[in-house]
Amino acid sequence: MNKSISPIGMTPLEQFFCLFSKIRSGEGKGILLLSLNGFLLVFAYYVLKTIREALILTEFGAETKSYAVAAFGKSGHSEVAEKGPNWLG
Repeated sequence: MNKSISPIGMTPLEQFFCLFSKIRSGEGKGILLLSLNGFLLVFAYYVLKTIREALILTEFGAETKSYAVAAFGKSGHSEVAEKGPNWLG
């Protein structure tokens, strides 16, 4: 199929997305669903992060929270540091 990249024949939503990237006609619905999916993932992460922080503070206190954050951060960074600059390959 030969789908055009020009704004002729595009919906208003697709024309809006053309401001940010090159899209073809008919791709607007997929782009909207992908954008919505990304937004919901980030939104859920921030909501769950806030709930987790509140639960840790009410159950264990600020001192335990600071130790847990330090232990988690140390373990994650040390694994990457051990592999050195070639950790991707």
